[in-house]
Amino acid sequence: MPQGLQGLWPGVGVLSPVTPSWLSGSWGPWSAWSGCSRTCGTGVAVQTRECRRRTRSRARTPDKQDQRKKHRKRSDRSKKEGVMKRKKERVISTQCVGQYKRVHVCNEQSCPNGNRDFRTLQCEAYNRQNFSGHFYQWEPFLSAPDPCQLNCRAKGFRFYATLNQTVVDGTSCSPRPQAAAAADRGLRWLCVTGICQVSEGP
Repeated sequence: MPQGLQGLWPGVGVLSPVTPSWLSGSWGPWSAWSGCSRTCGTGVAVQTRECRRRTRSRARTPDKQDQRKKHRKRSDRSKKEGVMKRKKERVISTQCVGQYKRVHVCNEQSCPNGNRDFRTLQCEAYNRQNFSGHFYQWEPFLSAPDPCQLNCRAKGFRFYATLNQTVVDGTSCSPRPQAAAAADRGLRWLCVTGICQVSEGP
């Protein structure tokens, strides 16, 4: 674990349907931790692993068309034996059950110039960019459905725009209504790869 990481987050996982063990994929090793998404003011580091394909051969009964083709090519000897070899089919699966991603909070120290709202800084970065032929001064718009998109409102105007599909990892976000109980316990919520998640760290 890289220095300065604190507070293990719940892993982000994909649960696959239960399959026979001989069909299941297998997890590869965990990757190295990524760099922290921020140098100060609370960021996140991510570690992932891949689901490896597992193959197994199983017997397949030939269909009628296969049998007719085989019948035409049989030798006299094979006709007497009346035996057909069973074909082999390779079964490939990439299903793994468990977590493919782990996340840690990092660089929680205050920034030298003060902790300005990180989402505000991301919106303001677009102030110097042309938007539909105009230049606007942007501020966060927090009433959009997805809390981890960079939705910004043009100051002095009655519209907002999604300026980026995701905010930078470690940006604070508001929990969904069903998670209000966790928020009441003082837990922090941060965006990680476009998903608003609760931090279990101090």
